[in-house]
Amino acid sequence: MRTCINNKECIFNNVCSDYEKRLLKTISPVIKGIKPAEIISIPKNEDNMKGKLKLLISLINRCDKIKGKVINYSTKSYKVFIYNEISLEKILLRKNIVNFLAMCGYSTNYLLNDYLNGLYTKISKGQIPDEIGIFLGYPLKDVMGFMGVVNLPLTKVNYWRIYGDANISDKLFDNIQKVKQHTERLLIHKTPQQVFELLIC
Repeated sequence: MRTCINNKECIFNNVCSDYEKRLLKTISPVIKGIKPAEIISIPKNEDNMKGKLKLLISLINRCDKIKGKVINYSTKSYKVFIYNEISLEKILLRKNIVNFLAMCGYSTNYLLNDYLNGLYTKISKGQIPDEIGIFLGYPLKDVMGFMGVVNLPLTKVNYWRIYGDANISDKLFDNIQKVKQHTERLLIHKTPQQVFELLIC
């Protein structure tokens, strides 16, 4: 068993180091509040599936900045939805977002837990709804463009499809990349546990 700073038991015990590093890089923008949420897929036939789930749950439980939910997506995989409550609420409270999500079947009376439960219910039925892009922090124009709700040209593809004017989308993408690159640099000389503790400071 690995130990960490001050001989505390390390939560990074159950999976390979490469996976731990990829996971930290993926969720670091959520921990830092740059990205409101992330969804991670864990195939049920994957090597050390239980260890990976345990790691994700431990990260969520050990970090006050993030919360999460393990969703039984299908017979083949779990989806783990990780979110930064403060960042997510800033987005979901916007009137144009509330109005858009109402078109997708959500209540016009905003309550975070109700919105999340609505999303989880759809995912648990084996469906990743298009509006998840809003929860993941993608600009409304890009989500609506992807759904065909607005007639905007596809401008480019980064982590998501960008429609129309790319300025807002590019700025978000650049900010996400900066956090991921910073995390990657830290991982060169530090253990995943040490980097995690730096991220949650």
